Amino acid sequence: MKILNILAVVKLENPGLPETPLDSAKISSIVVYLGVVAAVISILVIVIAGVQMVLSSGESSKIAKARTAIIYAAIGLIVSLSATTIASFVVKSST
Repeated sequence: MKILNILAVVKLENPGLPETPLDSAKISSIVVYLGVVAAVISILVIVIAGVQMVLSSGESSKIAKARTAIIYAAIGLIVSLSATTIASFVVKSST
């Protein structure tokens, strides 16, 4: 039983992970990077769905499928840009 207690104390005191302080500049750059990645993916989906709509040759099911993809990608773009803006504001105001 004592050995388990000693091992538990050793693991809590020294987990073996490097200590890397995250300052607001690093957090802000990570948030902006993730926002840019999400925006690029959303724009790519909009372009691909637009091409699918053009190439649908009048089939209503393909047009509807492309239209819903464009709508969902536009909503995703708005959400990702809003989240990036809010997160950047929170990080900058916390310093």
